[in-house]
Amino acid sequence: MGQYYTPLLTDSNGNETTLSAHAFNNGMKLMEHSYIGNNLVNIALSLINGNPYTVAWIGDYADDDFDYCTDRTRENLGKHYTSAWKRDQTDEEYQADKDKQVQLYSGEREEFIKEDTENKGFLINRTKMVYIDLSSYYLQNRWEEEYKGEKYFMCINPLPLLTACGNGLGGGDYLGTMQDAIGSWAFDEIMFSFDKPDDLAEVKFEFKEKRYAA
Repeated sequence: MGQYYTPLLTDSNGNETTLSAHAFNNGMKLMEHSYIGNNLVNIALSLINGNPYTVAWIGDYADDDFDYCTDRTRENLGKHYTSAWKRDQTDEEYQADKDKQVQLYSGEREEFIKEDTENKGFLINRTKMVYIDLSSYYLQNRWEEEYKGEKYFMCINPLPLLTACGNGLGGGDYLGTMQDAIGSWAFDEIMFSFDKPDDLAEVKFEFKEKRYAA
């Protein structure tokens, strides 16, 4: 069965924000929306732009006791799983949530990080005191696609994969390189910045699906 994901972002005051892929015309499976230039990930980046949030991309199978889940992640999942997945919502409540998200984040979706600039900047993990240079990451991890005679670049965005909870438990999950890194940033304090954090260490990741891996 396909596994659906909901990003859960918690600010320093404990206020929780969930995002619905359907609200931004994206699929809910991990590899339907985890790409540079994607609407859902852009909204998440807009929220953490200059503002550290605890981030977890929670799959709807992630409450299972999967083997590679760390004790810390498992503990946090127990606290926040129901916040991400409101199982008792009616169809009307779910639709109201989607409509509210579209209204709240329409500005950021229009004016924040677009495809030609999303690969510039830095994804910062304040918990681990490391950062990813997204410009460098993009150049190293992109691949070329062709559609109706037009060529364009694709690249997996590292934020959903690094914070994913439950990868490997359902269809549409990530099955490419660096499996050990998937979920390693879940429930860490993360922010985006256009300014390089000189006081932190740079880390590099290679996220490519198997057919594109060297």
